[in-house]
Amino acid sequence: MAKEIDAIDRVMSSGEKPVLAILGGAKVSSKITIIENILDKVDHLILGGGMSFTLPKQWVEASETHL
Repeated sequence: MAKEIDAIDRVMSSGEKPVLAILGGAKVSSKITIIENILDKVDHLILGGGMSFTLPKQWVEASETHL
């Protein structure tokens, strides 16, 4: 997980826009802190895998479409 955190830090500190974050996997518990910390810093967030079914309702804005 250290590699992922380092990569996120590099992108967030670059200042380049727009920022798209793509996260996936089944274990929401290991990613919820990351999601909460980047949610207001990214322009778009794509979630895949099992974690996409366990989002708090207030995070789901425009689409509930499953691709």
